[in-house]
Amino acid sequence: MGKNSRLVKQIIDSLDVLEDISDEIQLQDLERLEQEMAAALRFTVSEAIARKRIRFVYEGYAVNPLLPDNFSSCPNEERPESHRFWWYRPYIVTRPSAEKTVFWVECLDGGAWDRPTWWGEAETLEAAAEICRNGPNWKNPNKAGKANGE
Repeated sequence: MGKNSRLVKQIIDSLDVLEDISDEIQLQDLERLEQEMAAALRFTVSEAIARKRIRFVYEGYAVNPLLPDNFSSCPNEERPESHRFWWYRPYIVTRPSAEKTVFWVECLDGGAWDRPTWWGEAETLEAAAEICRNGPNWKNPNKAGKANGE
């Protein structure tokens, strides 16, 4: 039996135990348990999917992640569970610029009402990771020039 099959079996076994003892649990506690388990399961599955969409990580930051559909054009209050993983988690996007590649840092942090916030641009992956660590260039004016090697 594979690892995934064992995990599914353990979950089902746990639910069977819950069913066996459900008569002993107060209704309000069961309703709360249902809400919490549903939310935890949705988040856990969404997080697992998001992690699978990350192909390359540099110093702990995703580089060119495969973001969910409509990620860059969705009002924050309407964002689905699949976007939750990315809140306050900066990532790096490579972009062509003239004869070179530049690295943009973006983060879904609520700075914009309908898209991730642009944190800054760097000429190297190392400098982009520094922006991820230190926050947006526009919040750190002394660091803005350093990201581009100045």
